[in-house]
Amino acid sequence: MHEIRINRCKIAVLILAVIIVCISNPVVAFGGYGDSTGSKTFKDFDGARIGIITGSAFDTAIVEAVKDPQLYYYNVVADQVEAIKTNKLDAMVLDDLQYRFMTKNGELDDFEMIEGAPGFLKIAFCFARTTKGNKVLSEFNEFLKVIKADGRLDQILGYWLDGKEYNLDIPSLDELTGENGTIKVATAAIYPPFNYIENGEIIGYEPDILHLFAKEYGYKLDYYDMTFDSIMVGVATGKFDIGSSGTYVTEERQKGMDFCDVVYDSKYVLLYAKDDTAKAAADGVNAGDKNDGFYRTFIEDNRWMLFVKGIGRTLLITFLSMLLGTILGFVVYLLCRKGNKVANGITNAIIWLIQGIPMVVLLMVFFYIIFGKSQIGGIWVAVIGFTLTFGAAVFQMIAAGVKTVDLGQSEAAYTVGYSDIQTFFKIILPQAAQHFIGTYRVEAVFHLKATGIVGYIAVQDLTKVSDIVRSITYEPFYPLIATAVIYIVIGAAISAVFKQVQVKIDPMRRSREDYLKGVNR
Repeated sequence: MHEIRINRCKIAVLILAVIIVCISNPVVAFGGYGDSTGSKTFKDFDGARIGIITGSAFDTAIVEAVKDPQLYYYNVVADQVEAIKTNKLDAMVLDDLQYRFMTKNGELDDFEMIEGAPGFLKIAFCFARTTKGNKVLSEFNEFLKVIKADGRLDQILGYWLDGKEYNLDIPSLDELTGENGTIKVATAAIYPPFNYIENGEIIGYEPDILHLFAKEYGYKLDYYDMTFDSIMVGVATGKFDIGSSGTYVTEERQKGMDFCDVVYDSKYVLLYAKDDTAKAAADGVNAGDKNDGFYRTFIEDNRWMLFVKGIGRTLLITFLSMLLGTILGFVVYLLCRKGNKVANGITNAIIWLIQGIPMVVLLMVFFYIIFGKSQIGGIWVAVIGFTLTFGAAVFQMIAAGVKTVDLGQSEAAYTVGYSDIQTFFKIILPQAAQHFIGTYRVEAVFHLKATGIVGYIAVQDLTKVSDIVRSITYEPFYPLIATAVIYIVIGAAISAVFKQVQVKIDPMRRSREDYLKGVNR
């Protein structure tokens, strides 16, 4: 009886706590903010779940307007839109240029907007503090003064916002002469109208400005597409000359890089769903035309080509790093297998270091620091990084496999006159392979999936292509499902190949014909 009373007390306390939470914070209990029948204000979003772009200045802006917001960071605007429709977010923050562009194209028909303070956000290109960066910055500011005075900047803005025709001759990348060198531009081409990809080319408000500048000053442009938060790192370390993706000028950023004159004086807006949007999405009423989504994801502007190129880059990084990693791990094991204390100590320390650092951090260290001043591109940095991690895994697999082979096997081989090398390759390694090939197969599939982070170092692999397409179409279903299916198919193919290898090297799983091949009967 005493125990029953205690349980009843616990239940009563729990119910009371729930009631108190519901009364003190109806947002958590029931969802939704403000008066459902009228327009909302920033005050209605105190304590709300608000999405912002990683690396942007929106967090600084929104905390001045909303009390105690719960900030959630995203790399793709389209993912924020979907999160609001599915009630994972209450609101999101955009600058008004992006908002006006999306409104013009109809992506925000289901949303309401609250306007933030004008002039809070100043958008400009950022420049590396290098000799070249300083030179280009000086030339670029001179160029900006000219195009502001003659109206070309207003024409470009009018085109991207209102679809106004202009008579400007914007050169393509192939038309740039480059007699004064090449400018390396870091961008996140998933934020229209600043920068985005169409028909395989980066276009937008800022590329138009850059192309005009490069034409008049004799430069070529080399774009590096990456996540937005990586742009600042790349420019600050001097890996790139210019950062371009609707970048806001802040005091903190000015400590590590220089900014040109302002190209757009912006303000931010807070977007939230109309009252019936979440319900319609939940009921499937406003889920969108799936056939139309398929067309926009793959057919329109030949976006299927982006997926093809992304698959190619993913396969190149995966298989080349697997091949080189296998060779590296095997060679290092041969050097260490006799138990040399110095060699083993160095090897173990390097493996400990490589495996102790998260892969995305390791890649960024290689890309921005170790190879920061070199001309090595993101694909080859990814190959180097994944070769090291796969090589470390192979080394450990071989070492573990060899330990499973009985010591008597070596002694018997030496007795019949085998040399040390012959013993290892003909007796020990074949038996050890039976034990580690299964682990190797699992590691290979995991290795494939791990390459999905290379977008952080300016590689348009399959995962990055999914981000790009979602940022253009605001259709999450088909890009994500297609990406998942492609990874599953490739992973299954890799696994099937190594399963066949397992069968071939395992005498217990061979057919009688294979087992007795070469034997006179």
